Amino acid sequence: MNAAKQNVALIYFSVDLVAGMGFVRKLAMDLMTKAHIEASSSIYKRFLNHRREDLNSELCVVLKISTTLSFNELGDYLDTQYVERGVNGSPVTARAILLSFNNQVLLIPKRPLPHPQLHTDSLTMRCAAEIYGNYEHPVLGQTLNELVKSNDSLESIEFFSQGRSLLGELS
Repeated sequence: MNAAKQNVALIYFSVDLVAGMGFVRKLAMDLMTKAHIEASSSIYKRFLNHRREDLNSELCVVLKISTTLSFNELGDYLDTQYVERGVNGSPVTARAILLSFNNQVLLIPKRPLPHPQLHTDSLTMRCAAEIYGNYEHPVLGQTLNELVKSNDSLESIEFFSQGRSLLGELS
């Protein structure tokens, strides 16, 4: 009997700070119905303006997963994770971005691989390197650890929580 092929992917999640860790956990729990979460980066608060206001910020995390889903199946699933109703019926914005899928390179406008955010956004790159530093970017030919070393420092970012706090509560 052949076992289904395990694909490895990096996924970036961000949610409004107002939604909080509870909503991040919900996204991760939903994802666990489709994949095994191997690792979680630290969770950071990204301020969306220069005044560093909590109400104008988001929580960001990168997850490393293994799944039997194909690239298209995983992408379609993540596309359903964008907006959900909050506690009082107010919208909660959540973004789920497929950053990498195995070592594939695809130039598809809606789902490029690796996703440009993986190497152009300092926070995303650092979170991904934290959990999968030896991943070699298939276009740039450098590992995430190497890319982080040559990148600018982070501004408008604040540590929020350890990644194991997310995974520990899901096990």
